Amino acid sequence: MRDEVLEFLRQNQGSFVSGQDMSEACHVSRTAIWKHIKALRQKGYKIESYTKRGYRLLEEPDLLSPLAMKQILKTDVFGKRYVYMDVTESTNLEARRLAQQGAEEGTVVVTEEQAAGVVAYLVAGILHLVKVYGLVLSCALILRL
Repeated sequence: MRDEVLEFLRQNQGSFVSGQDMSEACHVSRTAIWKHIKALRQKGYKIESYTKRGYRLLEEPDLLSPLAMKQILKTDVFGKRYVYMDVTESTNLEARRLAQQGAEEGTVVVTEEQAAGVVAYLVAGILHLVKVYGLVLSCALILRL
């Protein structure tokens, strides 16, 4: 539902949209629209609102949400299924769980924040593992052999 509200604002970029019009289009109450607008604001969306005029999307945060990525990601395999979570323990653990449930090759798991992730990288041929906590862009990709 939140994505529908955001998409409605995007389609009317620069113009005010009444809460009533959005509630009718999304088949929810105006109170529900207001709650979704509030949640979008908390995620960093700048949404202007005035009584008798409605809501207007001014600016979007730099997030990797499915709705944001759908507009720019053009692919046949990698990212065709895009799993986004605000917070997860680990993108690798989530990708493994999805793979065991039969997720297709190319599924991408993305999060803005990990609770217990590990980053692996090579320096001069030596593998380094670093625990990652907090606000870090993390992703995992499912590959089938």
